[in-house]
Amino acid sequence: MNKIQGAFEAIKADDKLKNAAMESVRTRIKAESEKREKKNPFFGKRLAYGAAFCCALILAVGIFGFYSVYTSPVSYVSIDINPSIELVLNRFNVVIETNAYNDDGLKITEAVDVSNMNYEDAIDKLLGSEQFSSYVEDDYELVFTVISDNQEEIINGIENTQCYQKYGSACVGADYETRQEAMGYGMSFGKYKAYLQLIEYYPGITPEECNKLSMNEIKDLITQKGGDWNLNSQSEECTGTSDENKGQKEENRGKENGKGTGNGEGEQHRGENKNNSSV
Repeated sequence: MNKIQGAFEAIKADDKLKNAAMESVRTRIKAESEKREKKNPFFGKRLAYGAAFCCALILAVGIFGFYSVYTSPVSYVSIDINPSIELVLNRFNVVIETNAYNDDGLKITEAVDVSNMNYEDAIDKLLGSEQFSSYVEDDYELVFTVISDNQEEIINGIENTQCYQKYGSACVGADYETRQEAMGYGMSFGKYKAYLQLIEYYPGITPEECNKLSMNEIKDLITQKGGDWNLNSQSEECTGTSDENKGQKEENRGKENGKGTGNGEGEQHRGENKNNSSV
């Protein structure tokens, strides 16, 4: 049994799962042992333990394989308004990791745990939380950005969530390279994608300055220069905000009373928004 125990200890899996597997092996060993002892007391135990050990190894490999698949990242969802939060999904569309890219995002992720939840339920839980609701002001722009080989499926799922319907958000796509570049600047890939559009009109603005702006402030800066708020232009597979959702968003803006979301920095661009924005 020591060899069997060692085989299981080498695997990093949930204790409950490992204990259940070990109990199954013990039961099988006992049954095989009793059966063999009746036929041949001397060889019975040896054969039973050998067969059980093989079963244990096969079971151990299976557990390790499932654990490896379960914990491997496959898709990414960036949620940006002023808080910037990233959900990392496995191939089962379950959240295996949550990353915050600014202090506002960190406050939400520390208060709301969405680990091991389906991404649609996780989004509704995050956006339906008290911590998040304070960021939905009269003027806000909530953008979901998706990176996945199943991008269309993930986007459709997001658009069907209660919170997407409530806030009338935009949902767009990006590629894996965009995420790698964004990580170099400590930004969510959703906000970094908005930054790539912003520098077309403000070449001098830095990623650090952009990271201090809300998505609504970025949109206002672009539209003030006569540009279109068109995140879709940077991805082949994506969707935009529907007319129905735009109408819902205007209705929500009239109903919601939020708190300020700024962090006191990037005042030059913020001041420009306040003086010139017509939104």
